[in-house]
Amino acid sequence: MITAWIAGDCWLKSGGAALDLKSLWGEARPEILALNLECAVQAGTARAGRGALLPLDPRRLPEIAIAENNVALMANNHVSDFGPEGLLATLQALRRAGFRSVGAGSSLAEARTPEIIQVAGRRIGMLAYADTAPHVGSVAATDTAPGVAPLIPEMIIADVRQTTAQVDDVWLFLHWGIEYVRYPEPKQRQLARAFAEAGAHLIVGIHPHVVSGNETIADTPVYYSMGNFAFPPILLSDGSILPWGRASRHGLMLKGTLGIDAWNWTSFPVLISDDGTPSAPQPDEEQIVRRDFSELSLTLNDEYLQNYPSLRRGDLFRHRLWRLWMMTWPERIRLLRRRISGRR
Repeated sequence: MITAWIAGDCWLKSGGAALDLKSLWGEARPEILALNLECAVQAGTARAGRGALLPLDPRRLPEIAIAENNVALMANNHVSDFGPEGLLATLQALRRAGFRSVGAGSSLAEARTPEIIQVAGRRIGMLAYADTAPHVGSVAATDTAPGVAPLIPEMIIADVRQTTAQVDDVWLFLHWGIEYVRYPEPKQRQLARAFAEAGAHLIVGIHPHVVSGNETIADTPVYYSMGNFAFPPILLSDGSILPWGRASRHGLMLKGTLGIDAWNWTSFPVLISDDGTPSAPQPDEEQIVRRDFSELSLTLNDEYLQNYPSLRRGDLFRHRLWRLWMMTWPERIRLLRRRISGRR
């Protein structure tokens, strides 16, 4: 059986808990693993004004090298945490570890170049792009400067069409959405339709750190957000620790099985522990995650455009309330001082 696995957000920090992924995949080695590696080697100057910087420990890359073809999705907002030097050092570290990468490069042309893998006589082309809007914060590559392939619809449509002529399958990965909001923006659904019509056979979203629903558009499965996969709590720039709430500790994995003339995709829940390591949930927990995922998918109906504003407000309110509840008293005092200072 020819299989591929796709996972969500991953951060391999120094000193983090070691990953043992055999409990998720079993002994059989998949042909392809693709995941969002949301971190960078500390080889350059840290980006100013960032709430969180995520350094990569390259020595830990073998922990996620579990497939014949391991692909790091690098179109994200943290690959530039340590500037152009850090981005280039990260891509070099991936090559040394035997990884393929897509979505970032030394130039815009390199960042837009598809990663093409041949499996059982079938060619798969992977493309990855990241939103550069302020609420996501990715750094776009230019003709002469390193960065990510930006989420420009016309560019993506052209790249998808060009790649379709070279391969049997086009898998499109998009770093987009609003953090901690489980519902895709209406514009994301419009873009997904345009990309599916252009020829993408699979569309996978990442970035919000929570799972969103899925739908099928013109025979193309669309998963708007995979949530976390292997992600420890984050040390923020103000010295506080950001632990993960319930919604961020339930991730999603996709398993693709190659049929006669197409890939068949199935979703599997993953549970994120306190230290950020993934594991398969127990049956009762799995049932809860699957129920939540099903309910999220059911919201993607004809009334979604009218319902979206209230759905978004609800998620943001719950996240802020939970964040305030989890703060220590010193953190709450610092937050209050910042608010008072801002009013002045």
